[in-house]
Amino acid sequence: MFLTFRASSLYLYPSPLSNATVNFTLTAEPSDASITSMVNTSISIIMAVGLPLTQMTTLGITYIPGDLPTRFDVESIVLVVANASETASYLPSLALPSSSTPPLFTSSSSPTSSQTSSGVSEVTILGATLGSVLGGLVILVIVLSVALYRRRVKSRTVW
Repeated sequence: MFLTFRASSLYLYPSPLSNATVNFTLTAEPSDASITSMVNTSISIIMAVGLPLTQMTTLGITYIPGDLPTRFDVESIVLVVANASETASYLPSLALPSSSTPPLFTSSSSPTSSQTSSGVSEVTILGATLGSVLGGLVILVIVLSVALYRRRVKSRTVW
């Protein structure tokens, strides 16, 4: 996510559901002064104060995938500006920064193999699932047979 603006302070409020880790980068142009920080978005507010009012600042947020599923939601972004009546002075035209390009995705219409992302084929997964279900049924039959046998032996000894 990119946002270019001119303001003295930025306050980013993540959603209460956010729990992702992101790289939070601020770059002032034309001086190219840059600050990057890894931030856990489960905090209630991300603040950047003391930004240069005379330069455009670009906020770049990059999602960092983790081992577990996470999410990053922005509830709101507040900019503190010197002259709020002139929106052109703190929000430029909507365009990506020149240093970034949107990702290109290509897909093939016919899959080359039927393997999951870990390299295990679907047949192996199906076989393991079927084997575990049948194994569980065999164990259940053995346990019930032993219980019935003990019940019969116990009822014969009572007479």
